[in-house]
Amino acid sequence: MKLDYRAELTTGQKRTTRLIVSAFFLLLSKKNFDHISVQEICRASLIPRSTFYNYFDDKYDVIRWAFWITMIELYPDLYKKMNHYDNIDYDADVEI
Repeated sequence: MKLDYRAELTTGQKRTTRLIVSAFFLLLSKKNFDHISVQEICRASLIPRSTFYNYFDDKYDVIRWAFWITMIELYPDLYKKMNHYDNIDYDADVEI
């Protein structure tokens, strides 16, 4: 992930990430995750593709970002107790 959820974002960064995440979830409400492309997210958010890639690596990063921002809003002390977001970021193919 290109963004660090622990860092304070500028107003422009907050606005851009909100637009991208909102567009992504709007698309997700209409179609399956596998059928959503970065191009569609960019079109829906009115953000250039290059700007998307300044913030996120792919659509999976958008989900990670939305998850962490939500968790931090709900549980502000959570990030202090964890070393890094990668601690719980695992490959979905791994059997538990």
